Amino acid sequence: VCAATGITSLATHSCPAGAFCGYGLTANDKAGTCAAGYKCPAGSTEQQPCGEGTHQPATGKATCTVCTAGNYCPYSATGIPAEIPCPPGHYCPASTSTPPPYTLISPTPCPPGTYSATPGAKVCAACPAGAYCASEGLTTAGTPCPAGYWCPPGAIGYQESRCPAGS
Repeated sequence: VCAATGITSLATHSCPAGAFCGYGLTANDKAGTCAAGYKCPAGSTEQQPCGEGTHQPATGKATCTVCTAGNYCPYSATGIPAEIPCPPGHYCPASTSTPPPYTLISPTPCPPGTYSATPGAKVCAACPAGAYCASEGLTTAGTPCPAGYWCPPGAIGYQESRCPAGS
């Protein structure tokens, strides 16, 4: 479309989706293919970077893809977001991104009472019965409850859970 002869306005000859055509086109101008990390809806005059929580690994695309649950989309040194599995001890709902200054991991740490042992967690698991998970970001199933105490699933501590006398 952008290479058509006699173009005088982008309003009458817009670029196709996945391509961009700059202003001031001549008969020799051609559409540019949208690069990975960018989107080019139909009629684009320039590439638009994928926003927070989205990415686009392919070239020539009109839209960006939402970062899937269990993954996050940090910005690389080039400014192009990429989808990476959530690290252990954290969980990543859909659209998780790295906030400015784009150097910190933004997946959410598992809260006390929960943990995540493997990469790619969409949610954190409750600390199992018989153990407690006192801090955030745990990668193991907690600390065993000491003798004389009991810990229900999701326990944050054991101090309040003394076993009844005679049990």
